[in-house]
Amino acid sequence: MDLLKDVLVEVAKTVANSTVVYLFSFLPAKKVKKKTTRSTSKQHGRPSKKRKI
Repeated sequence: MDLLKDVLVEVAKTVANSTVVYLFSFLPAKKVKKKTTRSTSKQHGRPSKKRKI
């Protein structure tokens, strides 16, 4: 039972994390894209920030 509980908890955590990441990446996509284009146009020397966001 302990093993089953641990597996269920891990699955629930991973599902919750993936859904949260998906929602956060999907909802503010328009705002983030506009901000990144503006910031990258000002800061041409650092394209790594655009990839991280």
